[in-house]
Amino acid sequence: MVRLFIFVFLLVNQVAALEKKASKPRSLAKLLMLIETSDESLHIEGCKEGSSKDCIIVALKYQLSSRDELALDYLNIACNDFNNGYGCSHLALHFNDNNDYDKALFYFEKACGLDIGEACFELVFAKAITICGDLVACTYYDFSEDPKHRDELRRLIRKSCHLGYERACRLLR
Repeated sequence: MVRLFIFVFLLVNQVAALEKKASKPRSLAKLLMLIETSDESLHIEGCKEGSSKDCIIVALKYQLSSRDELALDYLNIACNDFNNGYGCSHLALHFNDNNDYDKALFYFEKACGLDIGEACFELVFAKAITICGDLVACTYYDFSEDPKHRDELRRLIRKSCHLGYERACRLLR
């Protein structure tokens, strides 16, 4: 559920159509209420007509009502058909949470390539795990001895910060 709230927070800029319906949401609770009360059929139709934002709103509605398979279908459409980075990022989080690290890595890379700062940051950890084997091994892995990987991971952290993801910026200080 925490991942859902992080994702919804990232979508504040993606719901401009809903903001016209009410004053700009000032809190996550208001945003969630707007998503829950919006007309699902309109967003499904919008998704079919090519609006990746509508696909994501439908996915969130399904996720909020615990219909995860349907949510994944709409995230797939947003990511793979419309190159929506938020859809790709959320797919990556789903696969990561379900221990499908190859798919998580693929979607984190795609989302990062679509300039989603959080995805670039998460990609650092996904790549580190593929290098080390697991997080415990990464604790003991000396990246300074491996300049190729060290430089790649630093580049991703810098990109994440440049895209406005504060946690990455704190690592660079």
